[in-house]
Amino acid sequence: MTIYRMKSVGFITLLPIILAACSGSSSDVEQSTADEMNTAETQQPEYASLNSRTNDSSTLGGAGYSGYKKDGESFHGAAQVSGTLNHDTNEIQITVNDLNIIDEDGFDQNGRISNSEITLINLTEDKFDNHYEYVNVFQHNNNPYYIEGNDLSGQKTSEKHHIVAGIITNEVDVPLDGIATYSGEATGRYISLPADNLDESVLHNLNNGTSLVTVDFGQGVVTAELNNFDSHAANGEDLLIDEIIVRNMQITGNGFSGGDLEIYKDGAEIAFIDSTGDIQSHGALFGFDETQAIPDEVGGVIHAQDNENTLEAVFLAD
Repeated sequence: MTIYRMKSVGFITLLPIILAACSGSSSDVEQSTADEMNTAETQQPEYASLNSRTNDSSTLGGAGYSGYKKDGESFHGAAQVSGTLNHDTNEIQITVNDLNIIDEDGFDQNGRISNSEITLINLTEDKFDNHYEYVNVFQHNNNPYYIEGNDLSGQKTSEKHHIVAGIITNEVDVPLDGIATYSGEATGRYISLPADNLDESVLHNLNNGTSLVTVDFGQGVVTAELNNFDSHAANGEDLLIDEIIVRNMQITGNGFSGGDLEIYKDGAEIAFIDSTGDIQSHGALFGFDETQAIPDEVGGVIHAQDNENTLEAVFLAD
């Protein structure tokens, strides 16, 4: 990650020393300095990675989007994630929308989380480069989400979730000033209704994309730029979308949401989602970089839908 501007902390550290020098002996100054250093050490944030084994528990957070289809009607929506991870027993609990899963044994050898009814498949190794310490991407399918080919008119019940979840940054550790950029990966998909066949939807995956996430802590806004996706679908068809940008997502605590969606093809902005569409974006800050004194990783989801088209994307960056 790149830091453009960081908070100044020198005054806070030096003030007790200056005051002590004005009012006491050199031994008082030395003791004050030692006390200040000890206080700083005890206040240094400590974060356990997802794979660490300690006697502690970590608060999980993140973002996810869900899709449901039942009896010809569908629901799509993005939301914040909550949960906990016990690093001693490995028990993990994740909640997003109405999906709640508790796995007493924690991640299996493939990074999956499951109970008797639900399995979350870990996509971090498959779709991303799997180097993240604090965050993973999961997927849950209950029956194929798009059934009978790509026909959306079927009467079966199905659901799908994409979840970005990890060790959330404590709100008190989120800077109030400075700009940081994070780089990473992105994946997604879009569903469109061809003009010559409005009863048949066409789904294409957006694979192997990159992400550039700019976090302006001072202004409290986040911009995510997702691009460099594979230019062609598996069948060789030229994809309609090659860049997704969400600007001005608003930071609240350790998460962010909202913003303005822009969709591009060959450098030109396109109206893939019309002005009446529902656009949702959610994301979160994960872990802590002690050297830079900022959150270590960032991730989020984007979901946009109008009467004809749907766009979904997931991004991670560090």
